[in-house]
Amino acid sequence: MVETKAYHHKYERVGLQESSPQNNFRRIISCRILSGHFCNHKINYTTARHSTISLELVLFVLNSSFADWYFRLGSTNAAVSHYQLTNIPCPIFGSSPGEPDSRVCGEFEVLLNRGHFSEIERKAIPLAKEHGCTPTLESIIASLVRFNETEEANRGDIARTQRSHLAQDAAECQVILDKILLTLLGLGDGRHVYIRQRLKEML
Repeated sequence: MVETKAYHHKYERVGLQESSPQNNFRRIISCRILSGHFCNHKINYTTARHSTISLELVLFVLNSSFADWYFRLGSTNAAVSHYQLTNIPCPIFGSSPGEPDSRVCGEFEVLLNRGHFSEIERKAIPLAKEHGCTPTLESIIASLVRFNETEEANRGDIARTQRSHLAQDAAECQVILDKILLTLLGLGDGRHVYIRQRLKEML
């Protein structure tokens, strides 16, 4: 396949708006873009082919409250520039060898299907704290991200004001993802409440 942007629509991507007002509900607005769809002006993206990590892990970082908070600290206008995104701290993914533990991942899938979010958090945070970015944890993160995507897709066509807040189960899942990221960054999941409060004050 020809390696030019004209052919990037053939790949699955994660895209994000290049511009969002400083008082918007989010500054970094990203989502998965399926193959076969074109991007118009003001959309940045990475493709599944060109990303060194899975698109789920890209969404894990970009859709976190930490990333939005950190971005706002240095933003002075509506632009969401590439250099600002590359400045966001990020765990080192793919650094641990081996394959995901299918038994552990299966246990998390069962908990997720049953909506046992408190149990997922109780088990996931120690994994992040004690072992870091293992293939098993990365697989669990990917499952949580896909769960949120499905939950939001199931809401169908809704008003933008409604879309500014996640569905209830997705919101609970996102809290877990946010805490996992903070733990992987060495900040501790306890900073989650502080960051959420600061985001409210920044609007």
